[in-house]
Amino acid sequence: MNVISFIGSDKNAGKTTVFNYIYKEYRRKFTKSVLCLSSIGINGEELDSYEYDQSKPPIAVYAEDYFITRGSHLRSARGAYRILHIWGEGEESNPLILAQSLTAKLGVVLEGPNHYQEILAVKQFLAASLMRDGGYLLLDGSIDRQFLAGPKISDVFYYALLLSNRPAQLRKASDLLTPLFFPLAKEERGQPPGVKSLLYRGDETIYQGTEIAFIDRQLLEQLRHLSGMGESHGELHGASHTYTLYLNSALSPSLFALLGSIKNLRVILDNFTLYQNISTSTSTYTATAAITAPLPSNLYLLRPTNVAGIFWRMDPDNPIDYSSNLLLMKLLSQMKKSKKISVHNLFREDPDEIRIGTRSDIL
Repeated sequence: MNVISFIGSDKNAGKTTVFNYIYKEYRRKFTKSVLCLSSIGINGEELDSYEYDQSKPPIAVYAEDYFITRGSHLRSARGAYRILHIWGEGEESNPLILAQSLTAKLGVVLEGPNHYQEILAVKQFLAASLMRDGGYLLLDGSIDRQFLAGPKISDVFYYALLLSNRPAQLRKASDLLTPLFFPLAKEERGQPPGVKSLLYRGDETIYQGTEIAFIDRQLLEQLRHLSGMGESHGELHGASHTYTLYLNSALSPSLFALLGSIKNLRVILDNFTLYQNISTSTSTYTATAAITAPLPSNLYLLRPTNVAGIFWRMDPDNPIDYSSNLLLMKLLSQMKKSKKISVHNLFREDPDEIRIGTRSDIL
């Protein structure tokens, strides 16, 4: 089975619209495959907004397809589905339920597994039952659920980007794209379960932490010590004194700045989601800065990010200015050419339609 995860850079990025479109495409292409829809946490707010209200496109499950949600969301749809499995039956007041749609288009709120162990349990059950011979689980995901990028969870990602003149929104869109250009690191040593940080030099382990990195005082003390050594230390001792820091914990603006001050340090992020927290680092971020800023030279990814497509839409209330728009289009075009990732312009006048295929819609 394959897990297809959808991530948006921000509210109103069009993630649910992309989810609906890819769902329809999979139904068209994989007519004999099992399809199941769910989400990480809840997807079903009537309004999806940043500072203004905007109706959110619904998710409809077609007849004979499957979905996973909480039992409380099925009370108004009795007779329109059949239940196949209940996780934690008799143990939880609002358990996860696997059901099959019995109507042409069943509108439903998806509230799926919200934790790593929950999604693993869902995958294991589907792989042993409905999807023994293959199938696709489509997950309406979230960038703040770091476990989505784990090797046991997602196989493919689709991105939805909101392009705006708002500094915070622009930074989030940029930071979602940036890790795609990070070089991959070779896994030099195994990471013990539960480890959030591992600082080492060659075969010597200097520090191993299980706390979130940016609040791990012992780790921060070690890093400040390295920062205080300066460039002369690395020049004096050569490559043998190059340190490596493996992180399976999100960066923060302060930790990111500290790591950038250490000249003889290589940082390996477990996956791309760990880079996203630095989006809060400034309130005066411009489009030009987002696109022209050099990549951090010491950052690597341990796990590759398999992105099948990027869909973008312009914020109608805060559109990017002309010069910034040209720069951003250049970045997305580079994404398409160098990374072989399809990049599409997303129109949302009709929440059930994405117009793709004309010259003006695709880079």
